[in-house]
Amino acid sequence: MGVVTLAGMNGLILSIIAMVLAQVGNTQITDKDLDRYIQIKAFEGYTDTTSPDFRQKALIDLINEEVLLLEAEKEGITVSREEVDNYYNLIYREYGDSVEFEAFIKKEGLTPDEIKESLAKDLKIFKLLEQKREIQYELPPNTFVTRPEEIRYRLIKISNPGYWPFYKRWMRTIKAWYVWMQIKLGLPFEEAARKYSDSRTREIGGDMGIAVVEPHNRFIQIIAQNPRGKVSKPFKTPYAYFIFKVEEKLPQIPVKYSDLNYHERRVVLEKMIPEKISRYAQSLWPAFEVKINFNK
Repeated sequence: MGVVTLAGMNGLILSIIAMVLAQVGNTQITDKDLDRYIQIKAFEGYTDTTSPDFRQKALIDLINEEVLLLEAEKEGITVSREEVDNYYNLIYREYGDSVEFEAFIKKEGLTPDEIKESLAKDLKIFKLLEQKREIQYELPPNTFVTRPEEIRYRLIKISNPGYWPFYKRWMRTIKAWYVWMQIKLGLPFEEAARKYSDSRTREIGGDMGIAVVEPHNRFIQIIAQNPRGKVSKPFKTPYAYFIFKVEEKLPQIPVKYSDLNYHERRVVLEKMIPEKISRYAQSLWPAFEVKINFNK
């Protein structure tokens, strides 16, 4: 009859509490690690949680991150506190000030330290990729590429930031649905934008012009999925409700890379570079003895 030691019992308890999904060298990646990674990346806008296999894809991304961090450590790459703080400051300014930003991330179940830790990892990996020339992707000017997806749309914004009092946010929710109902009853979208929108484009009927559907901009991707001419229901974000209407979807046709504008070229490369980085990270898997147990 076998004897269960204290060490064995601890391992059994650990396996019950957290399932090991993968191993990178001596580092175990559990389902709890993956959940937290997804939460942070979703907050940062880099993880699509709507696809049926997003957890598998997120696990591969997490393994790649761990491998690249180990490679950066092997190469002696470091990130200073000042670099992380400067990066953090750039982000919170988009939310107003640091007090509002930290109140918001607390509501999202995150902490400033977790955000800074994620930023430090990003910076360290960026330095490694820069050193290895993995984030450079040069295309000859005459190369034909597919024009990025582009749409022309209108937008109505009803501000509703998460740090406002409940009663104020509740009233804004009512306003968003009221505006939507007015449009459904026949009020022209342009007039509704001029009358109700908080956006600076309200004076021109909410016209947002032509926008490139960027690979990491989940918001513009959601707008692009809306059928042409259909008015969306109020779409809630941590900052506001948005009502939008796609006016036009531009054709995705082969064009010369040199004929694209800067923004369009950047989006073309943004789609290529992650694939290149992923291939580089996975080329390092054997060196760091990556093992995957994830089978769901």
